[in-house]
Amino acid sequence: SVQNVIDCGQAGSCQGGDDIPVYAYAHEHGLVDETCNNYQAKNQECSGFNSCGSCKPDGTCYSIQTEKLYKVGDYGPLSGVHEMKAEIFKRGPISCGIDATAKLEAYTGGVFSEYNDYPQINHIVSVVGWGTLTNGTQYWNVRNSWGTPWGEQGFFQIVMDKPDYNQGIETECGFGVPTTF
Repeated sequence: SVQNVIDCGQAGSCQGGDDIPVYAYAHEHGLVDETCNNYQAKNQECSGFNSCGSCKPDGTCYSIQTEKLYKVGDYGPLSGVHEMKAEIFKRGPISCGIDATAKLEAYTGGVFSEYNDYPQINHIVSVVGWGTLTNGTQYWNVRNSWGTPWGEQGFFQIVMDKPDYNQGIETECGFGVPTTF
């Protein structure tokens, strides 16, 4: 539950956050399922209801004690093409910071590239893989959190190993290994 992380994880707010503290929260406390605390896009206090709650048709709301928690075992930071590829190949998607520029917000398809010699990390995305075009251009496959109407069904590609053109995506990444399903 993203809302549970916002309410109780002390890893950020609706105005932003960081991935490593989310992994730490999942490691130490565990995360509840989305059905326990649906995303509401607002900052709330951490309470039993905001951790896992439900409401009856008559409007009566109550906390639910849940035994099902999703936890992270190993987690930590990584950066650079080699470390990123190794982690994705070994255990799957990683989180990475990126400078979400106006041009990226307007992305509609293709391999994204924008000159930016001093990217300011302001957004977190999931890097899920990589590829190479027939012309030799290497790129990252990335899932964004802006929903399926954005980009290519919520995904985009961005040039790999070109620091002045990939919005800092290779500089501040993290991984978290789920231990409970």
